[in-house]
Amino acid sequence: MEKKAARNTGLDLLRMVSMLMVAVLHILGQGGVMVRTGGNDPTYFTCYFLEAACLCAANGYALLSGYVGVKSHFSARKLLGMILTVEFYSLVIGLILGLSNRDWMTGETWLQIILPIQWKTWWYYSAYVGLYFLMPFLNRGVKALEPRDRRNLLSVTFMLFSVCTMIAKVFFADPFSLVGGYSLIWLVILYVFGACLRELEQERGTSSGSRVSSPDANEASAFREKTKGFWERILDLRPGALLLIFAGSTVLSWLWKVLVDIGVITAPADTQLQRMLLIYHSPTIVINAIALLLLFRQLRIRSTAVSRIITLLAPSAFYVYIMHTHPLIWEHILKGAFSAWRTLPPAVVIFPVLGAALGIYLVCSAIDLVRRMICRLFIGKTGTGRKA
Repeated sequence: MEKKAARNTGLDLLRMVSMLMVAVLHILGQGGVMVRTGGNDPTYFTCYFLEAACLCAANGYALLSGYVGVKSHFSARKLLGMILTVEFYSLVIGLILGLSNRDWMTGETWLQIILPIQWKTWWYYSAYVGLYFLMPFLNRGVKALEPRDRRNLLSVTFMLFSVCTMIAKVFFADPFSLVGGYSLIWLVILYVFGACLRELEQERGTSSGSRVSSPDANEASAFREKTKGFWERILDLRPGALLLIFAGSTVLSWLWKVLVDIGVITAPADTQLQRMLLIYHSPTIVINAIALLLLFRQLRIRSTAVSRIITLLAPSAFYVYIMHTHPLIWEHILKGAFSAWRTLPPAVVIFPVLGAALGIYLVCSAIDLVRRMICRLFIGKTGTGRKA
């Protein structure tokens, strides 16, 4: 039980780290830091290195959904709670900022605030709601597969929807309607990928961490070792190897962008060769997401205090995304808010970007903690005894 709790705490920490990385991406992009101007090339490329390292965040969140979700059951109450919470933040933030500046409130803005799922106010949220209804059927499908079929599905999925689509994306083609990874289809693919990894892990007995010493058990273990496939070996990678993979994949994604931008690699006209490895479904970004998932699943957090903090903050991670990307905040507050940082030295710019991302994360988490506390107090007074 202790090992299971520690592993789950590691996965909760991954949720938090992923959302912190999302905040970094938004500061760099919408915040205006990652803009190339005359004489700021070193800073510009430093910012792109941060993007290369953080771009896997949404993929990691979706992989984690499949890795955890394949062992869970559909909960209408949980889905309704998420929808009501998002509606709450959408309306409250919209009313507060809309009343402070009525020029911000257009007809389309009202529709974005009132109908966030239908209007795709938050693309990940809309796609996730659709995914949630499919999860029970996806889980049954993954569980019905033989281990060999799961391995083949992982390989085919990676080659078809990552490698092949990366090449097509260079020429602005989108054969599978992945929309650069901003789509329900891509979330479904990642969910199934994460679910297959979890089922393969359990099939091999690597998730339990148990070791039974007996002749039969030793013989079975030796047989499993000999029959390991590629994906089983990936599951067995140690944290050090996973960190090296993450670092190497990040550097490769970033270096490709740099080499194209400075002209070492010539980009044909009417292509986006420079961003070939900097899209959600590119192989290097998918590899980074897999590496983080497998790394954090192995974390053993010994400190009770740290575990409690993670357990307290992790449920608010998704709402950090909802709050700081609210359409009024996105367009009128966050847009260009950090553009002055593009002139900072490359060795300096990293710190305010990370500090601002951490500040956004902590402020939004604090707001959501207050909401949860109020909900608990209110529900407690009604005598239901249920948690928010």
